[in-house]
Amino acid sequence: MVEITFDRVNTFFRRMKFENQLIKQLIAEFFASFILVFMIDSAVATYGFLSKEADMLAIAVVAGVALYLALMVGAAAGAGHSTPIVTVALASVNKFPWTQVPSFMLVHHLGGMAAAVLTYINCYDAVELLENKFGNKSVALIFTSFPSEHTTPLGAFVDQFICCALIMYAVMVFLDEKHPLFVASAVKPSLGFILCGIVLCFELNTGAAVNPSRDLIGRLFLYIVGYGNDVFSPLDGNYWWTAGLIGPHLGAIAGTWLYYITIEAHHEDISGQN
Repeated sequence: MVEITFDRVNTFFRRMKFENQLIKQLIAEFFASFILVFMIDSAVATYGFLSKEADMLAIAVVAGVALYLALMVGAAAGAGHSTPIVTVALASVNKFPWTQVPSFMLVHHLGGMAAAVLTYINCYDAVELLENKFGNKSVALIFTSFPSEHTTPLGAFVDQFICCALIMYAVMVFLDEKHPLFVASAVKPSLGFILCGIVLCFELNTGAAVNPSRDLIGRLFLYIVGYGNDVFSPLDGNYWWTAGLIGPHLGAIAGTWLYYITIEAHHEDISGQN
């Protein structure tokens, strides 16, 4: 009889370890995206079930903690993006190779889909009760965002453009190693704290959609499990791509470039070096 010990198990898995750095990063990014989306979805489900009006402060705090944990997981393999808007934005200023952008975006979206599936399974017993009590939209809000009654397609785009520009501006600030106050160990908790504040600031128009791996993929998941075209219909079908896809990506790129051309590109001049 073969005795199973930790050393044997450890040896077995070490023989199976991946040598390719990109594969290691993709696995880490999958789980980073999964953690980020799953914790936010679970928080929305919890407070949506307890009361019709979600507790945005509680959800914002969870979002910040989730981002911190996701960044720690992703950074274990050297990347630590967690969301596709960060990947694309960093690539736009040559801080990440464009050749790896498609694979990173794919695993981010797959992580978001896995998170939606697990959230649905975990909340399955409560879904019917939630639907009967508050309607289908209350369930859909667990997985994706919807516009407020006053929001227009342009307003949704502008909201998420500004929101994600601010997020990426903050990311650039904390990743800037030439910043006089740069502290590597403070980057991840600081970004979690920043996300908490941004979620609270941008709830008014779109519910802080922010992450396509949650907003777009969550919408796709709802369609697959039977919620139909209604999840894509807000604002005459213009919401899902203005607030859930194009706005976040273009805003993130704009925020990245704004920091680069106004601050980072001038570091040598500021320090007096040529």
